[in-house]
Amino acid sequence: MQYCQLRQAKQSLRTATPLCEIATDHGFYDQSHLNRHFKRVFGVTPGQYRESVLSKTVRLHEP
Repeated sequence: MQYCQLRQAKQSLRTATPLCEIATDHGFYDQSHLNRHFKRVFGVTPGQYRESVLSKTVRLHEP
């Protein structure tokens, strides 16, 4: 079940929703709980993942 929660949280990281809200919305106790499990499964923190997604999106829209 937790892997499904992580996948859903990963999708939510593509939005502007605060990390603490994403964590609780997807069944994690708090942001650090999400961070710990996210990094163990995906190898990066949710913040690092969001940053990489946003930087790719910005680069795609640059002239």
